[in-house]
Amino acid sequence: MHSRMRNIVVTLLLLLILAGVLIVEISVFITGPNQKYEKDIAAVKVKIAQDYKNIEAVERHAFHYVTYSGHSSNYDYWFDQDGKLLMKRSIKKDRREEAMQKAIDTYQLKEAKVTLGYGYKNAVYIVTGKHQTVYYDFDSLKQVYYREETV
Repeated sequence: MHSRMRNIVVTLLLLLILAGVLIVEISVFITGPNQKYEKDIAAVKVKIAQDYKNIEAVERHAFHYVTYSGHSSNYDYWFDQDGKLLMKRSIKKDRREEAMQKAIDTYQLKEAKVTLGYGYKNAVYIVTGKHQTVYYDFDSLKQVYYREETV
């Protein structure tokens, strides 16, 4: 009887240890890659902020390429996935409102927001609505991409 109780206690203890190991392994395998991904993105944003002191609102964008964009008081900037400058354009050419209005008129977007991105080998305005995304060429405002999410 004593031996049987001891075996039950040892078995429960081993099951408890196994459960603890499984919980630790699952948390490492699930959160580990995501934490590295977030650290890599943060490192690129820090590099951009260090190299370009006046830049604001750095955003990551992934389409055909992973790029980052941001702006200062005078320029819009686009960077590659390593934080190296791809292009710089004067804000005097800013047509965000025009791109947003074009998307609203064409696709009746709700809650539209305009950001900068890079796709099809040129800078683009990305107009995002609740369930739609439209890319307009930065220079010509010609539509280069459209996606509607199915709900």
